Amino acid sequence: MLSEKQLAVYGFKLTLSCVTRWGSHVNSIQSLLDTKQAMRSLVLESRPYLEEVTTSEKHPSQTTIAVMDAVEESALWRDLEAVRHHVKPFMIATRALESDAATLDLVFTMLGHLSKHCSEIKGDKVRAVLTASLEDRWQSYDQPLCLLAYTLNPARHTKHLSATCGFVSITNAACLLEELHEQLLGSQPSDLGDQFGGLRLRRLETFHSW
Repeated sequence: MLSEKQLAVYGFKLTLSCVTRWGSHVNSIQSLLDTKQAMRSLVLESRPYLEEVTTSEKHPSQTTIAVMDAVEESALWRDLEAVRHHVKPFMIATRALESDAATLDLVFTMLGHLSKHCSEIKGDKVRAVLTASLEDRWQSYDQPLCLLAYTLNPARHTKHLSATCGFVSITNAACLLEELHEQLLGSQPSDLGDQFGGLRLRRLETFHSW
């Protein structure tokens, strides 16, 4: 009945979500919001019938009654809009990182945007859960590689590099290079400062390009 009502009013049916895909959750929530009027009309027009067909031993299904009550109330739709707001940035970040044009430095950039988004969520529980999920994901990444890619991406023309700010300093970039070298090759290069760390990074400071 709901599918028929949705098709009659909007020309499409409810989109179901896939547990592992942010985009499908956003699309599913959006389809619920888009078919809000059809769902409310169905409950208004067919409540007695829906209660009757879900009756067991002369008692309507409590689940059916609860769902119909929720559809009629405004709180459900406000909550759905809030959930959509919470998860949509995750969909955007996922699609950006899955695109053919994605670069390694984008990992840290997207996580930074998501972290800021989570910090602005008003609900303590939701904010804590999403932030913890981000932290777990960051811990699973090759952090030195992601940070180095962000720090040395030539597309930024080194405008963000600073001699005093530890995170985006030339010194920190050299340290990340040493850590990555040890991680990949099993030892720290004694001549890194003269060969790559010094030569290339001094070139960055002087010419703002590779």
